[in-house]
Amino acid sequence: MIAPIDKIKSLLNEDIVSLFGEDVINNAYIEAYRSIIGLIANEFVLEDLANSGLRRTNYFTSHSSDVNSDALYNTANFADNRRLLSVLRKNTSGDNFDSVFYEATKIPTIHGKNKANNMNSIFYENDRWNPKYFIDEYGKVEILPQNYGLSGETHAQAQIFFITFPDFNASFDSNLTYTFDLNGKNFSTIGKNEEDTLFYGIPGGAKELLYVEMTLNLLQNYMADFIYDEEDKELVDLAKEHGAALTIKKTEQVEFVLSKYSNERKK
Repeated sequence: MIAPIDKIKSLLNEDIVSLFGEDVINNAYIEAYRSIIGLIANEFVLEDLANSGLRRTNYFTSHSSDVNSDALYNTANFADNRRLLSVLRKNTSGDNFDSVFYEATKIPTIHGKNKANNMNSIFYENDRWNPKYFIDEYGKVEILPQNYGLSGETHAQAQIFFITFPDFNASFDSNLTYTFDLNGKNFSTIGKNEEDTLFYGIPGGAKELLYVEMTLNLLQNYMADFIYDEEDKELVDLAKEHGAALTIKKTEQVEFVLSKYSNERKK
């Protein structure tokens, strides 16, 4: 096991990596993380989180009362920089309620705002056994149908599993919880025993692809920013060789990750 930055140096070249500042390296990682986790189906992201040793609150929130202000999922900006992995609505009111959680299906925001919660619309969503959810323009999660009680309309009781994306300079809302805790750190200072803190939600079989993608991001940055300067031609030629080899490796790794972890794996 080696430190993450040493892994990058082994894939690229220490002389090239040394040219980059912390921000460039951090951004290369963040862009690679977002790209690779986008290939992985929710069930595998959630499985990795559950086995990561993280506290459950780092990827889970619930609402179990009839008090609207308790529903953190309906807080402004809740969905910002956050991927919802599973939204479960609890059937707690109405005829034949069974207190069971049912998986909610995401619908477009425009349907949710203008049609799905309008009982006069043919798109009205009122099926407690087949709930829906959408994200409004303020980053709030709206789950349909809502409950109706003596105090009027209330947010549905629910459970939400999520993952937030890594950020080294995030501004956090103290009322919400987040998956990563990288504030004040840099990718290059993460030790070999802390590697997992960079890979929450990424199954073990997809880690290599993330490293390759990050290295290609750095290489692209190098070729764009340095190739037109008075650079050592040997270093430029070496960078091109690394780029060609890494591109082939990326293609192989993408095929593997899609076949094992994507929604298309059975097709």
